[in-house]
Amino acid sequence: MNRVPYLKKVQTDCVNALSEDGEIYKAKTETLVFIEGQEDFTFWFSHVMPIIRKIKHLSDFKLLYWISGHISYNDGMISLNKVYKTLIEKDMLLSRTAINRSIASLKALKVLIPYSPKNRSAVFYVNPLFIWKGDKKRRLKKQEFILRLIRENNLPQKELETLEDIERYEESTRREYHFNFSNVKSA
Repeated sequence: MNRVPYLKKVQTDCVNALSEDGEIYKAKTETLVFIEGQEDFTFWFSHVMPIIRKIKHLSDFKLLYWISGHISYNDGMISLNKVYKTLIEKDMLLSRTAINRSIASLKALKVLIPYSPKNRSAVFYVNPLFIWKGDKKRRLKKQEFILRLIRENNLPQKELETLEDIERYEESTRREYHFNFSNVKSA
């Protein structure tokens, strides 16, 4: 039986967090464990079947096919800037409008995850659950990263702010304990 990889919550802790106002408070944080799913990875048509069933336009399928042939090795990233869109237009015989609509569709299906969700970027992570080119070990690491990224991108604003406060507190404590070795004289 093939299981889909997922993040499993194993523990909830209270940790210190630092607000933007400089106030230290207790925040809840979850410890998540990456559950792999299957032991060996071989790409089968069944891996993309959940996506293919949801595709509504032929252009989405054509873009998915083009991405699978051009994805970066062991990195799972793809650039879909103007230059590459021009190549897609020629290779797949698609209009720019169809390409843009297909990118939006594949983003909605979580096949394409924006590299930087806060600003408009033409660089995307390709979800390794569906498409991957490279070795198994790197695929599993990227899959864990993508699942965490999808989870964080879908958190409510208040939980995102709490995560930022926890990171701010941890960064401030790292700076406090940093020792400058350049002023130490050797004996």
